[in-house]
Amino acid sequence: MARTSATAPKELGETMQTAAASGVRSSARATSAVVRGLVAADTGVALIPRLALGSPRADLVVRPPAGPELAREISVAVLRSTSAGSAQELVSALQEQAMLITARWAATG
Repeated sequence: MARTSATAPKELGETMQTAAASGVRSSARATSAVVRGLVAADTGVALIPRLALGSPRADLVVRPPAGPELAREISVAVLRSTSAGSAQELVSALQEQAMLITARWAATG
């Protein structure tokens, strides 16, 4: 059974601060690398989005979770003053795709 650490979030914050002080820019992949390092240090387990996995590590096993597909809620940020039709077209296209995905999930569930 994996150990968990109440200090893991604190350690992650300190690690990220140290990296930032060294000039390392934070990104999803960089954060993923830190989290995978914490897992490798036996501080627990982590759920990491597939796009943020980065390079594989020989000392870790990456497995997709079993069961129903996981979903993520996303938002679109647009300036209030934006009147560009292209921004509204993008928002409309994203909403349309979200409805299609929701319908597909409902049909398989």
